[in-house]
Amino acid sequence: MPSNIVPFLFPAAVQSAYKNGLYTDLKIICGKSEFMVHQIIVCSQATFFHAALAHDFRESSDNTIDLTADGISCVSRMMHCLYYGTYAEFGEVFEDANFTSAHQLHAAMYALGDKFDFSGLKDRALANFVQPALINSLQTVRGFIESIPIVYSSTPDSDRRLRDVTVQKIKASPPRFLQEDVKELFQKTLVEVPDLSWDLHQCWMSGMSVVPETTTASAKRKR
Repeated sequence: MPSNIVPFLFPAAVQSAYKNGLYTDLKIICGKSEFMVHQIIVCSQATFFHAALAHDFRESSDNTIDLTADGISCVSRMMHCLYYGTYAEFGEVFEDANFTSAHQLHAAMYALGDKFDFSGLKDRALANFVQPALINSLQTVRGFIESIPIVYSSTPDSDRRLRDVTVQKIKASPPRFLQEDVKELFQKTLVEVPDLSWDLHQCWMSGMSVVPETTTASAKRKR
């Protein structure tokens, strides 16, 4: 699993054109913010944009796509990732009030990459999600626990990558989740996210480091 991805970088001239709004042919709107971008850059990396512009949608007629519903905190990072292969860390932009931890942010960015079919963003978000260690503080553990509902609700059951990392993090440091300051929150999360409970059960019972797709609680319910 990649934890130290080297981001793909466009030539400096392309990045400069984006930064200065030169030669752009697509406008991305998010609330009061506008991002002037290049179709060749965004459509070649995220198939959502290709589909929106290639078909007879309203977006193709005026070369404008409104992503307000996805929130400026995530959209601004996705725009940056399209050109620079990475995005701002948690707390580096004022809009991060929607998130309480780095784990929450990275889980949300992974979900956004899945929504827009932007594999580069998913890879970067996954690598960032892996990084915050759980041994540093109870605050980090709490933030990780609070990210679990996002991990399990925002991606399809067939996409195991973020879920497997979540299970591995818990399995690597079980005592961290039994400390008084976070035990109640973790127990509540296990109840509210039954797929996590099932994944942990399967992982510990089998001794595996990852959980096969067909053994999730969701898969069992679908049978």
